[in-house]
Parts: sequence; C-alpha cells; structure tokens
Amino acid sequence: MILLLKVASGLHELHKKGIIHRDVKPENLLYESTCPASRIKITDFGLSYKEGTDDTMKSRLLGSIDYIAPEVLTRRWYTKVKTTERKRERLSAARASPWTWFG
Repeated sequence: MILLLKVASGLHELHKKGIIHRDVKPENLLYESTCPASRIKITDFGLSYKEGTDDTMKSRLLGSIDYIAPEVLTRRWYTKVKTTERKRERLSAARASPWTWFG
C-alpha cells in the first residue's frame, strides 16, 4: 500500500506540472535503495506528454499492452461523468460475477 501511495503522489506532482507519463508500469518504477522504506523513482518518460505542447502521438495507441487500460484499447474515451457511471456499472457487475468485469 505504501508503494501505491508513493507512486500516486509522484504522478500527482507530475500532473500538477502538466506532465502525463502514459506508460506507468512496474518496470518503470525504481527503488532508490534496497531498503523497504526506499524512495521510488518514476522512470522512462519516452511516451510522456507535456500539456500545452504539440502531441505528435495523440492518435496512436500508446503504452505497454499488458498494462494498457481497456478504454484505450477500444478507443472508447469517457468524460468524467461517464467514467463514474461506467465504474458503478462494472462494480455492480463484478459483485455478481468477477468475469463480467472484462465484458
């Protein structure tokens, strides 16, 4: 849980600066030391985007296939309201059967 909070905090700081990573995955997270309380570094900004700049990769499918979001794969973008509604629908379906989550 601490790792997740550290990564979320790092991504939040990036987003405040207008930087979108677009390829967050375990391979792009590095521990600063072997200590369990080590700082985490987010690496590999090759697919990142800085808000306000020209996004030459906007129409391309980006990221690592094993970690890419379903809405990116299907190219079905959601507004915040639609996303919240969709999450509620999926949560309801997942409670009924875990396999419906992927439907």
